[in-house]
Amino acid sequence: MEVLPPSKITPPYFASFITSFTRAVLGEILNGFSDRVQVFSVTTDGFLSNARDLEIQQATTGDLFKAFSDARGQLDDKPPLEIKHVVRQPLGWRTRGSATLKPGDGENGIVLQKGGIKTNSLFNLREENSTTVELFLNRHPEQKIDYKTGVGIKDMMRNDTDFVYRTVSKRLSMEFDWKRRPVNIRDVEVEFEGKRYKHLTFDTVPIEDYSAFNQVREAWHNYDKKAKHNLKALEDFTAFENLRTAKRSLTKEKSKYIRTAIDRLKQDITCAYQKNLAGFDTIRTKYKLKHRTFMESLNACGIPCKISDIDNGKKATFKPNNSPDTDDVIEALLKLKSDFYPEIEIELFLPEGTMEKLPKSSEKLAA
Repeated sequence: MEVLPPSKITPPYFASFITSFTRAVLGEILNGFSDRVQVFSVTTDGFLSNARDLEIQQATTGDLFKAFSDARGQLDDKPPLEIKHVVRQPLGWRTRGSATLKPGDGENGIVLQKGGIKTNSLFNLREENSTTVELFLNRHPEQKIDYKTGVGIKDMMRNDTDFVYRTVSKRLSMEFDWKRRPVNIRDVEVEFEGKRYKHLTFDTVPIEDYSAFNQVREAWHNYDKKAKHNLKALEDFTAFENLRTAKRSLTKEKSKYIRTAIDRLKQDITCAYQKNLAGFDTIRTKYKLKHRTFMESLNACGIPCKISDIDNGKKATFKPNNSPDTDDVIEALLKLKSDFYPEIEIELFLPEGTMEKLPKSSEKLAA
């Protein structure tokens, strides 16, 4: 095989126009929907939504859709927009993956886009859908799937081989791809083929900017690199978000030592201790505090600490209001203040405004 250079029959203008025009028409339709319409997923030339017929009619009155419809009419009499599937409840994952939890009626009552997942070639559509949904609902972090695939034409030509099947093993990848920002995060119960499952779900909104997009994608990549993770429950999502918050504003070198929100608090509090900040000037004088005694008090409050962690506090720069306001961080700080050091200014560790949000009993404890 040879890579063909551009020629008279490979004009890049038409190639780019065809794909961009289709996407532009689709964007016009989606932006024509009211806030009531939920768009479940979007590909190059199609989308899944709960839009009613009237809402689709109203969204297809734009100039781009009219131009597309006129051009399509010159080729054949098929409608420019057609309904492919009608389902009662879809299931989605990653890039273009979708299956059906509750089918609709008739032959088009199941939508299935496996996103690269291979199932038994002898299965019918309903069996393929069932297998794919169960893979999603029962997946675990280290799960791999094995399947057979034929050697491609490229490999046959380049390696001078016959067409044969080979077994491929790859990690099952069905987690969220972070192309949008999750909101309204929660666990829900769903039913599939007589069984009930509890699973994480959320709505999404656009990410603020390109930098924020890169930050969250890199954070997930690093989080998933050493140990694989699933996002199947609210606690899975919270664990990642807590770690991402804990690493925020740290240099790459320092952030590699941060695994949890408590790790971030430990770094901040040992730094304040070494620099005599956040009340530690009074505390160290009043209690004649030794490193070992301070280490033991931190451990008693759920902040795992070693003498070396306290020594490392000398190297850091204390930044106020920089520890994440997770439940375990707040609980540890309140316990440290109530049981050991009433003089500690815990509001200097938590984000501004956190203290005002605490229950009244906690406010009194922190005062």
